[in-house]
Amino acid sequence: MGDDESTLTDRTWYDCLMPTQILCTAFRELWSSNSTRSLTLARLVQHKRQIEGWWKCELAAHLWDYAAKVDGEAHVWMEAPDRADIAIACGTGNKNGVLAPATGDGRTIIPMELKTVGTFWGGGAGVEKAYREPGKKRLEQDMVDAQRGRRPAYPFSVVALLVTHAGTSDDAVLKQYLRRARELGEQHELKMVLDEAVSLPTIPDMLSTAHQFAWTATARSSAV
Repeated sequence: MGDDESTLTDRTWYDCLMPTQILCTAFRELWSSNSTRSLTLARLVQHKRQIEGWWKCELAAHLWDYAAKVDGEAHVWMEAPDRADIAIACGTGNKNGVLAPATGDGRTIIPMELKTVGTFWGGGAGVEKAYREPGKKRLEQDMVDAQRGRRPAYPFSVVALLVTHAGTSDDAVLKQYLRRARELGEQHELKMVLDEAVSLPTIPDMLSTAHQFAWTATARSSAV
């Protein structure tokens, strides 16, 4: 616990701590609560393709079970215009599919940007291309958008990353990807709230590894 925690109000605890814990639990249980889903991930890793769309759909459906824990009237949105990949929202308006900024004491609007990266991009320059390719909406751009408060958010926004690797956790190339992701989060001043391996089932003659991250950016007053 940090030294400044005693200065936080009860409302701040709810707004800034509890939803974060709930979301991290949801990310973990996405895999641990469903053996078929984790087996599918282990198999998909072997195909060495981007699986962001699949992860996005699975996570959004899973989050429906957690929305009420964030706010009793919360809803989960996917790909709403001008929104993140997923948004958990309450106390918002909706016009033509666009979520309006949240208002009032019961407001909750948590935009989430998701990225998947496979180590099949290769090491060295491949890591930089996977995370920071100019002109592409890679992980770094999501971090920049979150840090600058591009989307309305209260009490925070989320950037999440799933790194996959057809090999073991000890392989040097996987360590490059994990290390660079952590560096980028620090560089863009995001708070890391999740950094852990995903437990995958063993498949004969196949080595599959996955690691998940989540960072948060505190809502800016101009974006609420």
